[in-house]
Amino acid sequence: IKVAILRSGESEPDRTGRHIPSTRSSIGSFLFKVTVPFLNRAELNEVVRRSILSDSPQVSTVIRAEQILQLRKVLQRVVVTDPMRDYAVRLVLATHPESEQATDQVKRFVRWGASPRAAQALIRAARVRGPRACSI
Repeated sequence: IKVAILRSGESEPDRTGRHIPSTRSSIGSFLFKVTVPFLNRAELNEVVRRSILSDSPQVSTVIRAEQILQLRKVLQRVVVTDPMRDYAVRLVLATHPESEQATDQVKRFVRWGASPRAAQALIRAARVRGPRACSI
């Protein structure tokens, strides 16, 4: 499994390899792209076996709802310094073709930049990732 950050307006190729332009409403509605490679023979056999049998899989609780709410409260207390916030803002502005932060490629290929919600999502992701991973 491969995880990457998607740029605003980036589209996935369809099964024929053509890139379908993102609609205005879908732009900014995602932050992370998770690439899952296709199954190998054994994995595909297992998927087919599970889907055609009436056996219910055994599912165990990994985390309770109360724990999730508590973790959200902890994340809200993670300090976001001015340079971190400004970095997220500059990243978002760099996606806007009319911005002075935009590269020539952005000016040429991007119609709409990321929304303010993108900066908020970047900060949330940075809070989860933790201060050790940030170097601005």
